[in-house]
Amino acid sequence: MTVCTLSLAYAHSIPPVIASIIIGRDVLLSFMSFYYRFKSLPLPRTFDRFVSIGQIPTISVHPNLLGKLNTALQMLYIGSLVYKPILEEYIADSFFNDLGWIVGATTLLSGASYVFSKSSWKYVK
Repeated sequence: MTVCTLSLAYAHSIPPVIASIIIGRDVLLSFMSFYYRFKSLPLPRTFDRFVSIGQIPTISVHPNLLGKLNTALQMLYIGSLVYKPILEEYIADSFFNDLGWIVGATTLLSGASYVFSKSSWKYVK
């Protein structure tokens, strides 16, 4: 999703603000996972232990319904933009714009739910 978003942004096929929201959420969630992994790793914290996720599980992520809906909408949006040269003959340009703003909104809400929800991240004992 990230590579397609960056490629479409480079080609000016996706509004920069929508691309920034999508990429920003992915980066935020990645950094959060690194932080929670580091925080939950028992001492001594070494790089080898940090990357040994299969041997030393410390945290699990539980996607919520909004996150799953957002992923589906992002896939629909990115896919429709990839095929836009073919689809624009049949679908009005406003569809792509409206879907983009819907994806932007659900991406922000989904990111916020992962940041502020206590049930999204669970420590493994």
